[in-house]
Amino acid sequence: MQKKIIEIFGKENVLFNKDELIIYGDVKFICFPYNIEQIFKIVRLANKYNLKIFSRGGGSYKKEITSDIVLDFAKFNHILDTNINDKNVMVQSGVVINHLNKYLKRLGYYFPIIPYSYEISTVGGIVATNAISAANDLLLKDYIEEIEIVDGSGKHYKTKDQELIGSFGQLAIITQVKLKIKKLEDYKINNKYKISTFQENKNKEKFDPNGVLC
Repeated sequence: MQKKIIEIFGKENVLFNKDELIIYGDVKFICFPYNIEQIFKIVRLANKYNLKIFSRGGGSYKKEITSDIVLDFAKFNHILDTNINDKNVMVQSGVVINHLNKYLKRLGYYFPIIPYSYEISTVGGIVATNAISAANDLLLKDYIEEIEIVDGSGKHYKTKDQELIGSFGQLAIITQVKLKIKKLEDYKINNKYKISTFQENKNKEKFDPNGVLC
């Protein structure tokens, strides 16, 4: 099996040594896809050999992983298209929210759903977990126009099905998402939210998502 998986992703994009796997949980292989064809192939392989696949974003959602294969989307992280007229952006699922907003700021826009762990949270991750925005009371579902997925049969398609939001990757592998964006001049902060950072800031300072856009 190791040889078959390496043939799909390349040796440099597969982890299989126990010392490397321990930080992920009870898993056999960690794979880093960087194109959609690799995802098609690994789903077909998993179906053939009855293997479980788990999709991982930035790791901000702390959950013990038990799976044969983990797809880590750290390299699947490109901003594909920005449509200012329609106020949307198409991104791969591994794009980090912090990086997205720094990119959009140069265009005078931003993505308003900013989770507490915005520095590591990925677009695919916030969709899978239905992340709460720490910067305002906006709902994620209102800022998703379209989701591209690979389902359990290996079929790739676009959907507006909001059941995928908060599904924790149980229904499909999220590959791309089209997000609604807003003008930067509309940016507002709701200061009622307080958190410690994801690294456990002992001072429990008020969350300031301005840091995303600085």
